[in-house]
Amino acid sequence: LHIGASYLFVDDAFSLLGNRGDQRSEAEQRDHHLLNFDVVAKWAGFAFAAEHALRFVPGIEADRRGLGQRYELSFDHRGYGAAVRYAALVGLGSSTTIDDRQELGGAIFAMLGAHYAKLSLDFLKRLSPTEQVLRLQLELRL
Repeated sequence: LHIGASYLFVDDAFSLLGNRGDQRSEAEQRDHHLLNFDVVAKWAGFAFAAEHALRFVPGIEADRRGLGQRYELSFDHRGYGAAVRYAALVGLGSSTTIDDRQELGGAIFAMLGAHYAKLSLDFLKRLSPTEQVLRLQLELRL
């Protein structure tokens, strides 16, 4: 069982506006706060991971307040496995500019080279907005 928590504070972050790509004006508040909690449990080839992240970036007209959640249940046997995932992002407060999103998905994967590389085929069904994604990814651990 692994339990973790972290807090990030960035003072006067000029271009930390997520994926929107814009920069904040000099008049806007640019402090960035992120609080993160996670837990991982493993037993007999099964693994469960949960993560919660609270983001707070205040602004003049609208802020970037949101709560992210991710859950994953997987099974691994001799380097091959499968996983089921659920994730959600929820905007907090009436003035937030974060859109609510949910996704449900699964994956099959193979560990390569003594667990230093992982090849994964993921299928995601975004519930809001509705969209399907098929993704092939290679993860390398150093």
